[in-house]
Amino acid sequence: GFEVFAADRVQVLMRLIRTRLGVEEDDMILVHRGSRLDPEKNLEDQCVGRDALVYLLRISEAPPLPPLPLPPTPAALPVKGKTPTSPRGKDARDAKKRPETKKGKKSK
Repeated sequence: GFEVFAADRVQVLMRLIRTRLGVEEDDMILVHRGSRLDPEKNLEDQCVGRDALVYLLRISEAPPLPPLPLPPTPAALPVKGKTPTSPRGKDARDAKKRPETKKGKKSK
């Protein structure tokens, strides 16, 4: 293990890791309880207690991310309420009017 004080900054731990393991500081991420440790803050401020387990993740060994699906093109997106065949302008207002009912003669 690595012995550091709670008042030490995370950078101190990172330098120890670089010295002992040969891992460059820009290639490492230190994680404690699921949270990434900030190199500028000390261990105590980040709730890293005595005999705490800190994980070393190497950026260079990260698995490749799967490719993201391409977003749909604007032409392919349907527009609600508008279709290419819907009437426009005055024709649209006329289409909304109620059709007149035919008045027929009542038969007896």
